[in-house]
Formats: sequence, C-alpha cells, structure tokens
Amino acid sequence: MDHFQGAIPVPSKPTYMTDGPTRTKKVGQQVIQFRKASPKTLVGAGHKTGAVFQALRYVGKDHVDSQIVDRIARALDDNDRKLLAKQSRHVPAWMHPIVRQIVERR
Repeated sequence: MDHFQGAIPVPSKPTYMTDGPTRTKKVGQQVIQFRKASPKTLVGAGHKTGAVFQALRYVGKDHVDSQIVDRIARALDDNDRKLLAKQSRHVPAWMHPIVRQIVERR
C-alpha cells in the first residue's frame, strides 16, 4: 500500500549560507537561495565541523544536553575533533564548553 497516495508534493527551496550577497537563483525548475552569513556562522564550512557548529546553533545553548554531546562525539574521528577544537576559537563563547566536552568524549 502506498502511504503517499494523495499526498501533495511540496517543492523544497535549498538554502546555502554565503559570505556574498543574499540572492536567489533559478536552475531549471529549482529555486536556490543564497543567504549572506557572518564569518562566525561560516566557521567550518565544507567540513563535518561546520555541521557541528550549525547543529549547536540550531539546538541552542539552553537545549544542548549530554545526549546531544554524545551523539556528535560518536560521529567524529580524531582528525575531526582536532579541527573542531582549532576552529572553536571563532565561534560564540557559549559553544566553547560544549565543544570541549565533544572533543574529550570518545
């Protein structure tokens, strides 16, 4: 049985953070949005560490718990941990103790 029968497709609009101006581009039928972001927001871009910093921003400083720290730590190898520690100098101060916990967990 098809669980999506009768479902209405919802088009997605990919959004990418950039150090350039905010703009929208259309490629065929797909609309892509580029949003200007501060350098602090772009720390780690192109690496797993960038996803870690974005995830922490999304969850928020008051909602990061040990379960989240454990999950992130398990997803990183030693090289990722070293890079995370190095790049953490450029992120908001509230992330520093959380990053330290992630780096120290195995």
